Amino acid sequence: MNTPKKAKEKSLHSCSVLSLTALSEGKNNLHYSISPDLFLLEQNTEFELLNEVSVELTVLKSGDKFFLKGIANYKAKINCAFCGERFIKEFSEPFQAEYIKSSVPIKLKTKNLLLSSEEIDRNYFQGDTIDLFPLFHDVIILAIPLAPRCQEKCKGICPGCGANLNYEPCRCKKKNG
Repeated sequence: MNTPKKAKEKSLHSCSVLSLTALSEGKNNLHYSISPDLFLLEQNTEFELLNEVSVELTVLKSGDKFFLKGIANYKAKINCAFCGERFIKEFSEPFQAEYIKSSVPIKLKTKNLLLSSEEIDRNYFQGDTIDLFPLFHDVIILAIPLAPRCQEKCKGICPGCGANLNYEPCRCKKKNG
């Protein structure tokens, strides 16, 4: 496992652990390359990662608070929701999160909890490392479009004859009068 020395510009290959002791106070720039195999998306036959997920990450350290801002870049093969064709889409997904060190485990006292917009991206941790894989995983999963479209002008499938209208005309018989 590689960990950053000074963490100003260090490449961490196939690793998602952030070593906090290696970070300097202030701004730290990091790069992560994560194998698509680690994301275990085989169950999802409509979304397939085609390359490593490349993450450019800036960590702002302020005492026991860590503000993360980054961008995840990757390519995926997706099924078009309109015509069923597989196509390749490039993703460049920005994200941010806040991690706050806590000396005691955080326990929620209620099941009905309303969070502010700032609290949604806030995470509490213990120890000297943060596993960023859950964050990276969420960024990828949340970027999957609900109804992906292979092209802006995709015509889809004819519900009558099943023709892919991007490549052939409708084969349904025209109704007279």
